[in-house]
Amino acid sequence: MSLATARETIVRKFTNYRNKHKDEDEGSARHQETMEKMEASAAVLVDFRSYSKGKRLFRKRMYDDIVAKRELLQEQDPSLCQIAAFQKALKSMWDNADQDYWETQAAGDPDDIYE
Repeated sequence: MSLATARETIVRKFTNYRNKHKDEDEGSARHQETMEKMEASAAVLVDFRSYSKGKRLFRKRMYDDIVAKRELLQEQDPSLCQIAAFQKALKSMWDNADQDYWETQAAGDPDDIYE
């Protein structure tokens, strides 16, 4: 088996070759719409700003404030569990924070390999 044949076999096996070409054959508008939906889904799933060092530093230094906001959220909605309320509080506070400031502060900190 040649290298080109092996590569083609792998591509067909792992990219769902038939369905991909079926979508492309049905018209470029449908293919474009599918690609836009896939890109939007990927953008939602992979938000690299949510994994930033600045956000981790913000969470560490603002922990008491986040917990206070978590408790306030739980008073407003008793059905909200602690973890969900904490994440909502963190997101709300992080969205309103000066993110560039926290990213700059975290840039000098060494990475925590145990985190």
